[in-house]
Amino acid sequence: RSAAVGNSAYDVPMFREAGSIFREMASLNFNLLMLAEEVGDLERNGLRYLLGDGERLITVASTTRGLLQTIAGQSATLRNSAANLKMLSPQFERIDELLGGDYLASSAGLYGAESFLGNLLAALATSTQQHVALLLQSAAESRPTGGAITSYADVTLGGGQVLDVDVLDIDGADHPLN
Repeated sequence: RSAAVGNSAYDVPMFREAGSIFREMASLNFNLLMLAEEVGDLERNGLRYLLGDGERLITVASTTRGLLQTIAGQSATLRNSAANLKMLSPQFERIDELLGGDYLASSAGLYGAESFLGNLLAALATSTQQHVALLLQSAAESRPTGGAITSYADVTLGGGQVLDVDVLDIDGADHPLN
């Protein structure tokens, strides 16, 4: 009986930490499913949004960015909980190994994607028009980077969508201004 009483002091924090991991995993899985839906929407409709429904593009990109931030936080919480659980009992070392194995790589990917969307939203959601230079290569003239740059486009963005595209020959840039 004294052994059971002595172990119960350690069981409570262990169960609390284990419960925390399972709750966080359930929430993380739900958010990953929501992220998959948002990314799927961008894959299917992103070009249509960019060409004619900029408000929807901004909304989906903002939602995706928010999910990435949440998932990154949940991943960190899971990693910390697994490390705490391992300290409470060596039986849980495998959980810590599984969650920690790819943690740095996946965290870097999440933060990179979130940063990209933040920069994209800064360009799309502004009230002023943005000009983007798009360089076009020709596969007929092979270069180490893919092809010779034969044309360029001045793409005007506003309100999250393309407002205008002006495609010009690269040779025109070499001619003096009239």
